Amino acid sequence: MKRGTDRVIAVGLLVAVIVSFSASSHGLRSFGLRLILPFTEVPFSIGAEVVTDAPFGRLSISLLLSPTGGTLLLGSADVALTEDPATAKAFLRMTTGLSYFDPTLHLPTLLFGGGVSVLCTVAESFGFGLTGEVIYPFAFPVPMLALSGGWMLP
Repeated sequence: MKRGTDRVIAVGLLVAVIVSFSASSHGLRSFGLRLILPFTEVPFSIGAEVVTDAPFGRLSISLLLSPTGGTLLLGSADVALTEDPATAKAFLRMTTGLSYFDPTLHLPTLLFGGGVSVLCTVAESFGFGLTGEVIYPFAFPVPMLALSGGWMLP
């Protein structure tokens, strides 16, 4: 196998472990797709996103791939801006993760940042969101914008 394929498999396994741990401890909230809009150094990317409930709001894990084979793994904690996190629609977001867009590097690049996230629910079974995040080193100082949509679980 190619080195890039090995890394994608390793990142996929890491995501599966993290998602299964967070889902078993708090309950799965939604599963869907996330799309990064290419306004920053981050290329257009699309991938899976899993969101779980947390006592303070939400936790999410996203694995995104670009058309050129770049990989982005993001883990985010959304802190609700209301007293009841279960009904919140607006959140402060803190994000960390790994990016691997440069094949000349041996290891992925560590990233961190924060921003805001807004969630809307349609017909109680489908939700979509918009996030704007300043992420160092590649979405700085211009924020990275992302759209997400997924099936809300009961």
